[in-house]
Amino acid sequence: MLADFIETKKILKDRLRKFLIERTSHHGVFLDNVRNIPLYECISYDQTRFDGSQETKKLEKLQGKIVLTKENLNEKGFIAVLEAYEKAAKEIAYEQQAFFFRRFDEIIKNSGQEFDAKGKPFTPELLLETLEKIDLDFDENGEPNFPTIFTGKNLFEQAKKWQDSKEYKQKLDELIERKYSEWRYHESNRRLVN
Repeated sequence: MLADFIETKKILKDRLRKFLIERTSHHGVFLDNVRNIPLYECISYDQTRFDGSQETKKLEKLQGKIVLTKENLNEKGFIAVLEAYEKAAKEIAYEQQAFFFRRFDEIIKNSGQEFDAKGKPFTPELLLETLEKIDLDFDENGEPNFPTIFTGKNLFEQAKKWQDSKEYKQKLDELIERKYSEWRYHESNRRLVN
């Protein structure tokens, strides 16, 4: 009779599950900042927005495949298992990010906050125009909490150079000053409950 190693298999399964979660998080970096709540054995969830409106959404299946072949296991041993989990983690992270952007796009369109540049290139003026249309929050020191902007590497490098432009810097400072005044007015008129 062969030993089943029940406890060893249980520990290994748990460690591989944790490895998959950690590696998925590693590959889906920006999603670490998104609040998430585990949902067990359900097919839909209720979403409540800051404005109090609610919506019921169906869950979407996000998955990554773990593929192991006998040849690969014989050749690489346990490294083959880790490589398969790593590949699955990348697939899951990609699906999570794609889901996030699909859902985010849907929310933006439904809120009326969508901004269409109509094919114009992304310029400092276009960024300022976009920032003008949104509410900015500020921290306790009066520093703006800018929204996260997702771009490709080339556009990111280009946008970093804008900060060297005195004209852009001046227009951004004026926008921040105006938004800070609006924010202070809003905050001073806010009614606290209890």
